[in-house]
Amino acid sequence: MHLLEYFFIRLLYALFSRLPFAMARGFAHFMAFLLLRVAGYRKQVVIANLNRVYGNNWPAEPRRFLRDVYRHFVYLWMELLQTPRLNPATLPRHIQTRHQEVLANALAENKGVILLSGHLGNFEWINSGISLLGFPFAGVAKRQSNPYVDRFITNLRQKWGSTIIDTASATKEGLRFLKNGGILGLAADQYAGKKGVPVSMFGLETVTFVGPAIFHMRTGAPLVFIAAERTAYGKFTFHFERLECGPPDADDSKTIARILQCYNDALEKWIRRFPEQYFWTHRRWKNLETGEKR
Repeated sequence: MHLLEYFFIRLLYALFSRLPFAMARGFAHFMAFLLLRVAGYRKQVVIANLNRVYGNNWPAEPRRFLRDVYRHFVYLWMELLQTPRLNPATLPRHIQTRHQEVLANALAENKGVILLSGHLGNFEWINSGISLLGFPFAGVAKRQSNPYVDRFITNLRQKWGSTIIDTASATKEGLRFLKNGGILGLAADQYAGKKGVPVSMFGLETVTFVGPAIFHMRTGAPLVFIAAERTAYGKFTFHFERLECGPPDADDSKTIARILQCYNDALEKWIRRFPEQYFWTHRRWKNLETGEKR
């Protein structure tokens, strides 16, 4: 089964990696229609999340907003397959930056940089984009259950010089990368369960992975948030923002919670700016579904 899945993805890659972006966009619309209207992929999860956050006042008319959410979802994976078309020559056509000096100035402090994001915009192109901009970058990612697909996706993510660190060795390898003056990328906005700390997001309690706080407290590396805003299919603006989350010197649960709340506040702010570009398919507030007590 793993081989069949791998060959299917390789087939998609052989097709989409060569397609012009305009043609790929049209196909993405068709795939999004099938995913939403025919398969109904995680539709109830998406609707439940949006109702929790927005109640009856969604950011746009519900049918149109769901269409845009699913289009973004499909765009992301198709753009990942088109990563080879992102290169030093084409970079300016696909990625613009706002306040890039924030990242450069933080890196100049010689403590490494913790670059925080979430499953917002094209988070998959952050690693390639940051590397192509000339920065030393490593991203932490969970290993895929299919070893063939995992190897293929990892190679795509590392195509332009990034390093991918498996979550199983994230603490050791991440600390080493930071101490060598690199930029460590973290997207810590999936539900963490018993491994996480409860904080607030959109006024709702959720449980966040502690990685951003632990790395910050152990190294003193600056926290920078990046939002990869989609402006069109295959085109993005990277926004950089320095996060000031208070002193990281106190190694206690209150400090961890404060840093994680600071991160979640920044993520929420950017989601509010372009809400259709968030991964509402994640069960971010799973604790509210299960009644789990912390």
